[in-house]
Amino acid sequence: MSVYTNLKLEKRGHVAVVTLYNPPAHTWTQESLRALQRLVGDLAVDRQVYSLVLTGEGRRFFSAGADLKLFANGDKAMARDMARLKAFLFETVYHNRRILDVMEDAERIVRDLFDRYNSEAGSALLPDDWREAFLKLDPRGRARLVCDYLAGQTDRYALAEHRRLFAATPDLR
Repeated sequence: MSVYTNLKLEKRGHVAVVTLYNPPAHTWTQESLRALQRLVGDLAVDRQVYSLVLTGEGRRFFSAGADLKLFANGDKAMARDMARLKAFLFETVYHNRRILDVMEDAERIVRDLFDRYNSEAGSALLPDDWREAFLKLDPRGRARLVCDYLAGQTDRYALAEHRRLFAATPDLR
């Protein structure tokens, strides 16, 4: 297993938990950002990891941010390098195509379920007490009720409902 400077990696099933550990303020250094860059690359090819949780070792806060001592001498090359690393990680983690595809599929599942439940015919799919309340409301109130109903569903239940009600359900992995 690789060593990642100031980072602890723990795999819990399909979830990789990465903990920033750089006491006392758990700041990011050039080395820890490079290590995170390598770690994200390593996890991207690990088909057993579906998600990444990034957390900090601190009790009161995640991280104080960049270690300001790195910028004390006014080294512009260091600042540019840190900015490049930060931009890479932002693109890799937040704008990762695989993650965005899963998010789009998940949003489609929720929209499909909302549209199905939010109709006179679809309301028959709701539990009795929800359906009775639905039928007494105006269109705006019905939409709110369906949102509340969907918000109460677990991911697993919503996926099972989508499979039951629609011909195709995307795999969210």
